[in-house]
Amino acid sequence: MKNVLMLLKCNGLKYDDRVRKESLSLVSKGYNIDIHILENANTSGKGSIFDKQVSFKKYFLFTRWLFSGNKLLFIKLVEFFIRLLPTLLKRQNVIWLHDPLMFVFVPFFVILKKLKRVELIIWDQHELPHNKFLESKVFKSIYVWAMKHVDVRIHANEERALHLNQKLNEKFSFSILRNFVDSSFILEKKSPLPVFIVEWLNGSDFILLQSGAHKGRNFESVVESICNDIRVKCIVVGGFDEAFISELKLKHPSFDDFFHLVGMVPQIRLVDYIDTCLLSLILYNDSEPNSLLCEPNRLYQSLSRGTPVVVGSNPTMANIVNSLNCGVVIDGCGKNSKAISEALNNYFSKDFTIDDNIKSKFSWESQIQAFEFLDKLRSIK
Repeated sequence: MKNVLMLLKCNGLKYDDRVRKESLSLVSKGYNIDIHILENANTSGKGSIFDKQVSFKKYFLFTRWLFSGNKLLFIKLVEFFIRLLPTLLKRQNVIWLHDPLMFVFVPFFVILKKLKRVELIIWDQHELPHNKFLESKVFKSIYVWAMKHVDVRIHANEERALHLNQKLNEKFSFSILRNFVDSSFILEKKSPLPVFIVEWLNGSDFILLQSGAHKGRNFESVVESICNDIRVKCIVVGGFDEAFISELKLKHPSFDDFFHLVGMVPQIRLVDYIDTCLLSLILYNDSEPNSLLCEPNRLYQSLSRGTPVVVGSNPTMANIVNSLNCGVVIDGCGKNSKAISEALNNYFSKDFTIDDNIKSKFSWESQIQAFEFLDKLRSIK
């Protein structure tokens, strides 16, 4: 059986729905998946996940313990490389690199490919590199070299792929693997909300906000809109900064009346909230390309379950909502609380229905067979 070695860094593997869907799709095509990961928690561990044919190993890095954030990033990657080396030297059918950060490993795998130790190198850049990074001529030249020497370049949407080509002054070919929802999410049965949520709601309807409670996701504007104007309860799924929330509670004494922060929820259990809410409020900022050109899996999740949305004006969301008439687009990305209030009031004044054609439009399975890179995977003997 053929094997795929995946390398990535993420918040937490069990919450990474894209990696789950990719892994299960590859398993269905006869691959064993071995995921090696750096999680934000910087803990070690190993086991299986998603499927018995998907194994993982996560690494504790001493340098990450010493130096927080993005300090001495190159040194951290060197330690990661050293810890990975015994695995990297084993013969691999497919190397599947996630995220721009992994460009540092491309030269090593190119050498291994020349030595017939690797057959195919895939670079799945579902995020864009930071602009500051590409402003360095040295790093930019290395990045371009890496792009030229991998076999398959995958992006989360065409807008991001074209943006990166423009920044690099290149015309690289690419495949698109959008972060659509898979059949397990579409078909999952709703379970009752947790008792503590039901008690807090006390029979009230609620808005669902899946982007967490962070400054960078315009959460303060949402609080101002709901506490001062809309006055409808809101359940927030995702991470949050406790100090930031404390500030908001001091500023808005009614915060706890209108907001309940659930924290991280397993992707599949989001259906319990999506199916029960009035609408899904989806916001990304527009301060940098990754957010402006977001690949809005939260939008696909809501529409696939028949729940209308209110979204920011980011083009990758606004174009879908306007073309399908499945919700309301805010004037702006959500920085202005008055614009959020206007959009929500606009939503409440209308009746939106999501038909079955829209529900099935964003199915992971509908796209997975169409990509050229899968033909390359099938060609490996």
